[in-house]
Amino acid sequence: MNLERLLTMVLVVLLLLSTGCAVNSTGPTDTGCAITEIEWKITRKAELAAFRCQHSETTDPPALLFTAAVQNNTLKPLRYRLSVVIPDLKKAIGHLVPRKGVPPVVNPGETEQVTLVFQDTTQWPEKAEVTLIVLPEQPEPPAK
Repeated sequence: MNLERLLTMVLVVLLLLSTGCAVNSTGPTDTGCAITEIEWKITRKAELAAFRCQHSETTDPPALLFTAAVQNNTLKPLRYRLSVVIPDLKKAIGHLVPRKGVPPVVNPGETEQVTLVFQDTTQWPEKAEVTLIVLPEQPEPPAK
């Protein structure tokens, strides 16, 4: 009995090692951000086709803007959640991708652009964490 458990655990560990983790740790190389270090946690079921940072002093109050283009690289329509965390400033923000729609999904091969706004923020942080996850599929509403 213990031998079966040991073999099962060894197989699970080998499977995890061979498949790697479920996220990519690299993002777009050209971001235009004044941030020194960006930690990327991006699902393998999408790609950040573009990611831009800019400081908007024309808005009142001033804000940091993060614009991302999320591309679905699977064969299924999916919905995502994009989050940006700035630990230096103790701020975080998230956005559904796409925010609306019937159904609210990004179809295979398509790209959806979103902008996350950190209001009342005038200084660039040294670090940021960008996370993109897939939301669980929602069941179809029952037919009436």
